[in-house]
Amino acid sequence: MLGLNTIARKLPLVLIASAAIVSLGVGLGSYMIGSQMVGEMTRNNLSSLAHERAKQVDDFLHGLKRDIDTTAKSPATNQGIRDFANAWLQLKADGAQLIKAFVTDNPNPPDQLMMMDDGPANLPYSASHTKYNPSFRQQVIDNGYADIYLVGADGSVFYSVRKGDDFTANVLAEGGPYSSSGLAQVFKQATAQTEPGGPVVISDFAPYGPSGEVSMFLAKTIFNVASGRMVGIIAFRVTPPLLGAVVGDRTGMGQTGEVLVVGADHMLRVDSIFGEENDVLKTTITGDTIDGAIAGAPTAGTTSSYRNDSMIVAAEPVTAMPGWAVATVMSQSEAFGPIGTLRNTMLLVGAGLLAVAAAVGLVFSRSITKPITRL
Repeated sequence: MLGLNTIARKLPLVLIASAAIVSLGVGLGSYMIGSQMVGEMTRNNLSSLAHERAKQVDDFLHGLKRDIDTTAKSPATNQGIRDFANAWLQLKADGAQLIKAFVTDNPNPPDQLMMMDDGPANLPYSASHTKYNPSFRQQVIDNGYADIYLVGADGSVFYSVRKGDDFTANVLAEGGPYSSSGLAQVFKQATAQTEPGGPVVISDFAPYGPSGEVSMFLAKTIFNVASGRMVGIIAFRVTPPLLGAVVGDRTGMGQTGEVLVVGADHMLRVDSIFGEENDVLKTTITGDTIDGAIAGAPTAGTTSSYRNDSMIVAAEPVTAMPGWAVATVMSQSEAFGPIGTLRNTMLLVGAGLLAVAAAVGLVFSRSITKPITRL
């Protein structure tokens, strides 16, 4: 009788244990396979997005280069820089007269100084400004540029659309506010070219001038078509929001995903939507994945260096700007969220199956022991 009671107790336990082992094995295997699949799918998705956005950044930069190249080669620009240079010589490089005419006495608010075309009639510079300012202004408006400059061979900024603090400054002035700026950098590189047809030069984003506004510059040398003499450069100034608009689409990025542009110093070149302050040249993202892309190789992996979170990251090099990479990131907690749901569902189903197994085991054991006890 004692043996029968022992069988009656052990048989349900054996059935429950068997069901638990099978459920645990199947559940653990499914969880691991599911985690691997979700991780792989997330990395593939982020890699595809990084490749696509990197191509868009390449196209953006190539578009800027084409625009400044076309502008520099136009007869109007070639004639314009010579006209401004002649007017500058007539003023004996006295920038104060231009500041008074186009800044101090400008009737427009500070952010709209470019809307003034006509300067004082007694100022030789005014005729050139009236002739060329409308087209350059429209180019700034249409393309979202921060400014367009014409800079003489001596480094004098004798034309600027915006008429900012750099208007009439000399980028080569030793110890001046622009001597180490991106504008000075591209000026030196461009004017080092000795023949027409040289490449467009470009600088990375950096604080610019007394205001410290983060800017990048592109420049193209201009030569006198008649004499072949270098007369100066045309330069475009671009700010991070223009680049941010290229990579700002977050379609398919979930709640925590975003696209970043990272420089060789690991600092962001675009502002993150998740930060309260502007992240450009302030926030960094590091790791082997970023290093690989900066070095020129598409990579994918994880990082914990950004937003105080564990992130899945894929990165792609920007060929038009060596040292830049486009990184797509997403929080691991969001990426593996479906796996957590799957785990919880499996636990509930497993608990239910164990309860059923216990009930079936109990009924089954009694169906065996009861007939024996009657004998």
